Amino acid sequence: MIDSVPESDTVSSGEPSPNDAVLCVEDLVVEFPVGRRKLHAVSGVTFQVGEGETLGIVGESGCGKSSTGRAIMQLPRPTSGKVIFEGRDLVAIGQKDLRDVRPRLQMIFQDPISSLNPRQRVSDIVGGPIDNHGLPSGVSVTKASRDDRVATFLETVGLDPASTMSRRPHEFSGGQCQRINIARALILEPRLVICDEPVSALDVSIQAQIINLLEDMKNRYGLSLLFISHDLAVVKNVSDRVAVMYLGKLVEVAGADEIYSRPMHPYTVALLAAVPEPDPDRPPSPEIGLRGDLPSPIDPPSGCRFRTRCPYVQDLCSEQEPPLVQVTPGHRVACHFPMGK
Repeated sequence: MIDSVPESDTVSSGEPSPNDAVLCVEDLVVEFPVGRRKLHAVSGVTFQVGEGETLGIVGESGCGKSSTGRAIMQLPRPTSGKVIFEGRDLVAIGQKDLRDVRPRLQMIFQDPISSLNPRQRVSDIVGGPIDNHGLPSGVSVTKASRDDRVATFLETVGLDPASTMSRRPHEFSGGQCQRINIARALILEPRLVICDEPVSALDVSIQAQIINLLEDMKNRYGLSLLFISHDLAVVKNVSDRVAVMYLGKLVEVAGADEIYSRPMHPYTVALLAAVPEPDPDRPPSPEIGLRGDLPSPIDPPSGCRFRTRCPYVQDLCSEQEPPLVQVTPGHRVACHFPMGK
């Protein structure tokens, strides 16, 4: 079994402490009723996002990534747990107070086209947050100041305001629609943006453009990002730290370089082995064969949720759930027998 190292080492290794974090998620639980039973989408997830940091969340479909992002936004509110943003627990506050927080906590959704109102013109889509919340400076809004700000942010994301503002979403490509989404998310100058698979619906060539745009916006406006994706290659390029999810649980959290060079959870190793290598001369990575199918989140396995597919499973794995503990400074793993330790 693993022995944890002192949590005090976590801060020095780059992982923010709860007191210094922009976002602190504590024991987050999201469940949905399915007849007389419950679907356990997210089960006790805890993590922090620091000032100016990008935390990537990865995992295969159905692991609870998007449910985590939506629960942070209170869309819908989680079953239990805490979502502390700027010192306030969003789970505990009312709708009026939550509305006051919205300008500083924004989300970019997975499908760039369906997340835009097809009946609205781009000027109304991007300017909608200003209509609802006013300008970040608190200065009174005029039509001229609103339109100037919309035009500025459209230009910032690489769109020509003169040929864009009067058109509707169906007149744009998927990549252009995602740029409109980014402009809408940034126009109120938020502190934290949740990116829920922002490039998965786009062509590969367009993905690189959107990733570069997000990086540029992060540096320009001092954003913190929660980047949700199933693509480990994308997450590696944009993240400071990476959290790996499996069946509603975090199984490994570490710095991006650390987790890609020295993964310790068998599931993380299997995910990395599945990433295609563009170099034909590079020898194939050693693979871990995953057995069986992903268990049902309605009836997850006892003990370690990964045990039904893990090639290294032992009796202890079915008897006790492994806690997410720090194995080396800044590297946390939920495994009784971590690899490479």
